[in-house]
Amino acid sequence: MESTPKPTLEPTKKKPKKYRVISRKAKLMLIGGFLIIVIGSYLVHILGVPAHGSSATILPATSKKNSAPVVPAGQIDEKYYTLDTPAGFAVQTNIPTVPGVLASSMLTHASASGTQIISVAVSSAVDGGLQSNTSYAIRMADTARYTFEQTTVAGEQIAIASDTQASGAVSFWLHGGYIATIGVRSGYESAGGGANTEEVKTIKTLLANWHWVQ
Repeated sequence: MESTPKPTLEPTKKKPKKYRVISRKAKLMLIGGFLIIVIGSYLVHILGVPAHGSSATILPATSKKNSAPVVPAGQIDEKYYTLDTPAGFAVQTNIPTVPGVLASSMLTHASASGTQIISVAVSSAVDGGLQSNTSYAIRMADTARYTFEQTTVAGEQIAIASDTQASGAVSFWLHGGYIATIGVRSGYESAGGGANTEEVKTIKTLLANWHWVQ
């Protein structure tokens, strides 16, 4: 008997993998979302979790070159305050919101200590004093790291805390039932090893241009 030849099986062809192409719009949305997460994490890290509302938003800068273009003078107009911004201060947009903060702004400024990132915030003084602000309480408790000085604007005392371990300073202004904070951080240490001369100078410049609305 003749044997029946077995049919020859052709090798199965693998289908080419299909890769999904992400559109430019989707990429921008992903990048934007990532930046918001990063900035938000910085806020939580620096301010801690606020008990009655936080403020003093401070972010680190990375550039020491004063290559930013000169920005004309302008004005920030918020519900609780107006701030005349001198030439050289650029107002940023799309900043993340922080629970407990009633109004906030963010600016950048080129200085001798590097590019400064400045955050302004107003929160409620729930307990009627600066101790209701978590950032202030943390700095007052850590006298080994933070030094305080006082300045006066419109007849009211304002405390300015400097970080001796990093290039950053924050001002705390109690006005009625509100606390206004201005936080400045640069990418590099100020001259004097933590003296934060440039950061404090920027804070005092903005305080001189501050006007309460409430």
